[in-house]
Amino acid sequence: HVGLGSKALRDVIDNADSASDSVAALDKNTVAISDLIGSVFGSSARADFIDLWREHIVDFARYAEAIREDNDSLKEDAEDDLEQYAEDIATFLNSAMPMTIQKKTVVAGASEHRDLFFNIMDNWEDNDYDDSMDAQIKAAAQIKGISDLITKGILEKFPAKFQN
Repeated sequence: HVGLGSKALRDVIDNADSASDSVAALDKNTVAISDLIGSVFGSSARADFIDLWREHIVDFARYAEAIREDNDSLKEDAEDDLEQYAEDIATFLNSAMPMTIQKKTVVAGASEHRDLFFNIMDNWEDNDYDDSMDAQIKAAAQIKGISDLITKGILEKFPAKFQN
């Protein structure tokens, strides 16, 4: 997800011809992640998740567009919406796995992830490609912590689904 998202957002910033293909690949990944959520929590949870997930991708794309257009107002709107996303995804995950997932942990993780993606994009726009790639590597490592927490929550909530 991090690699596909980084590529798509860089393409949006650059207004590259490949942007639509990059965004399509990212959405294919979104569907795959949502299908995994649905396979464990059901179709209603899948529908809620895919809406949340796509919304945050749109918010990141608006941030990238704001960079490209040098539009501080659009950038601030995207930042505010991504701050709200951290709360929304935390609520979703906490409601699905309240014994394992604490909202404050997810909010902190989602906020850190958001900031790393801001660094990916801001550094790209500044032609600081090394720092942009470093932020992408950090974002990929950071999201593993969140995904491990979700995996733990799923295993604890549904142990019978994953027995040998």
